[in-house]
Amino acid sequence: MRIGIDVGRATSTAVLVDAAGRVLAEAVVDSAPRTGPCVRRALAALGPLPGPVGAVAVVTDLARRPPRPRPVAVLRIAPGSHAALAPLADWPEAARTALGGLTGVVAGGSAVTGGSLGPLDRDGVAAFAARARDAGVRVFAVCAAGAPARPGPELDAAAVLAATVPGASLSLSYETGAAGLRERENATAVNAALGGWAEELVADCRAALRSARIAAPLCFARTTEGSCRPSTSPGTP
Repeated sequence: MRIGIDVGRATSTAVLVDAAGRVLAEAVVDSAPRTGPCVRRALAALGPLPGPVGAVAVVTDLARRPPRPRPVAVLRIAPGSHAALAPLADWPEAARTALGGLTGVVAGGSAVTGGSLGPLDRDGVAAFAARARDAGVRVFAVCAAGAPARPGPELDAAAVLAATVPGASLSLSYETGAAGLRERENATAVNAALGGWAEELVADCRAALRSARIAAPLCFARTTEGSCRPSTSPGTP
């Protein structure tokens, strides 16, 4: 069985379906200010479940729980470039301010084919980490040239950052995006900034599942306000 929960601003809709997609139960409840209580209310309204649940999908809009970005130190591992191509250079001023605007570039990285562009400047990484630590920033976004083909420089830099700033939160670009350096760097910075917010959202919903004695994979999908309405069609887990 699967459960789809559509969390809207006014009401939340839950639908329970079997493996063939047949609707077994559905419920509509008033929404609460936070996503977790909405999920908890919707699950309770479904009533006793006839068997184990294989997956739960929560569909909501970001405006319901506005993202709260945290300060991020953005480190690029690549040969130097023009200031117009520096990390976060093309970001709106308000967005750069929200992230704190702390950036750095150190030597190293790889070509798109994986060939080395030079050794990683470990001392430069350590100095950047210390600067971030002294500024009270413990969240890092690391992006190396050629990282999708050769992630080693990012992994080595991550080890230096973790040693310099114990407990640091690290986002590495080779896990996030494709070949384009700046696009991958921007995506990694956004992921790092919103990581804490996402962790809170997931923890909130997992607690709701535990309260209903459901141990199943939890999936999320985004919708926009105005598209949510009570329906007998569940979100696809």
